[in-house]
Amino acid sequence: MCNNFMYKWSHNGCTKNFFCILGVISSSTYEKSYITELLKHAPKCPKTNEVLSHSLCTPNHLLDELITKWCIDNGYDRLKPPHEVVTELSRDGIESLLQRISSPSSDEDQNEAAKEIRCQTNKFPSVRNRFVALHPGAITTLIRPLSNFITKPELRENIITALFNISIVMENKEAIAQADNVVGELRFSLSCGTMESRRNSASTFLSLLAIDSNKEIIGSKLMLIGLGSLIGEGETVTSLVAGSVVYQLCQDLKYREMATSAGVVPALMGKIEAGSYAAEFLIVLALLTTYERGVKEMEKRPEFIKHLFSILRKRSCLMSCENAVLIVINMWNLGRVAIVNEEENKHATFAMLRKEESSGGPNSRPPKNYAVIFDAGSSGSRVHVYCFDRNLDLLPLGNELELFVQLKPGLSAYPTDPRQAANSLVSLLDKAEASVPRELRPKTPVRVGATAGLRTLGHEASENILQAVKELLRDRSMLKTEANAVTVLDGTQEGAYQWFLNQAEEFNFTSFLIIEQELFSLHYGNCDILKSSVTGTLFSV
Repeated sequence: MCNNFMYKWSHNGCTKNFFCILGVISSSTYEKSYITELLKHAPKCPKTNEVLSHSLCTPNHLLDELITKWCIDNGYDRLKPPHEVVTELSRDGIESLLQRISSPSSDEDQNEAAKEIRCQTNKFPSVRNRFVALHPGAITTLIRPLSNFITKPELRENIITALFNISIVMENKEAIAQADNVVGELRFSLSCGTMESRRNSASTFLSLLAIDSNKEIIGSKLMLIGLGSLIGEGETVTSLVAGSVVYQLCQDLKYREMATSAGVVPALMGKIEAGSYAAEFLIVLALLTTYERGVKEMEKRPEFIKHLFSILRKRSCLMSCENAVLIVINMWNLGRVAIVNEEENKHATFAMLRKEESSGGPNSRPPKNYAVIFDAGSSGSRVHVYCFDRNLDLLPLGNELELFVQLKPGLSAYPTDPRQAANSLVSLLDKAEASVPRELRPKTPVRVGATAGLRTLGHEASENILQAVKELLRDRSMLKTEANAVTVLDGTQEGAYQWFLNQAEEFNFTSFLIIEQELFSLHYGNCDILKSSVTGTLFSV
């Protein structure tokens, strides 16, 4: 603890291996991780042995600064802890953090409190599950600093991300949407702050839209303007999240015209022309072009319409082709017959599409195909095998709609033995492969998605296990394994995909927007499927 350190400091000078996270409790200063762990077992003052009325620690910034200054003056590097112990806070602990956000002693203290709430709601399900119920008014308190338009970017990011973590829980969604100023601050944060703040604002909206009644609270032109900007300016994942919010909101017809007037169409066209994940943005555009204004926006960019037809002519991605056809149908229905006829007269585009589909060409859907997904969670590993027909309707495997097998423990139970971790999947792999006809195995994609269990092991241990799993699939299986077939989902992404779990039954899966395709979209010829690693549930797209 820090008292012992101070003794060493005065007698021996500073040791190069020292690192210290300082906390004050009962007017004494201790190393944070150790005093926190001690108080979990005995809520007593270490010096007087008196029972404490609470177990809240306050950062000792003064001593922390003095130690840092001494290290600088004396030429020592003050090392950070290699893996600081993070312990779950009690109700009083969370209340203390909220108090520091509401009435901070300094800007630094306020940001540290917000950062800790972000960490707690990310790492500990019980904290986010009970956050709203145990702390009345906590959401309003949490976002209050955002009302200051000069809020520091890091503080905004920590608060928005904490709010997103809390919004994952179904029981919290309605309360968050109805809390004062939440929707307004999220709208503002779509266009303000770091890209992570902006992405997590969109992710929070996506999560809240799992409750249908929240659409009336959330949906507005201002929100859609922010989403349009985010689609246009964001990197791939951010743009896809923003696009999925538009897609979800525009399932309601009244928001389609609003999205078009908010400038979403030009942003979508830009991403489609860029090429990456064009299929996902095309399906959003297909919704918005059911209205005259959406088609007019496209007509302002003749080069884009040429690009749209070129997608149909190249036919390199069936999903892109199908979504592009939907847009062309919208154009036809809204009177753009001449444009469509001109394309057909010049290139016979649609005649070729019909011929290929009827003849079973390389881009037509095979009569039957399979997909295999491993859900490597913290409590155990599970495998799902699905069979689809040409129209992506599920076909039964035996007497069930899927093959589902699970076992315990999970991959994280073997942190020092990657090979044993991989071998724990052998029985699941054998059963999955046996359910796929031998001649179709080389064409059947397999994916392994790991979540919280591997994240807790640290980068090196988790990478070693992932590599061992890749080698297992390569050496033992006939299934089709892509380069990114084995991955770990980070905490923010895992939360974002909770939305799919909550909304699965309410969507037409044949026209669903895929997010983060490299992680969850499995391509077997023309079969695209989406997997939620949170539950192992599979959705066809």
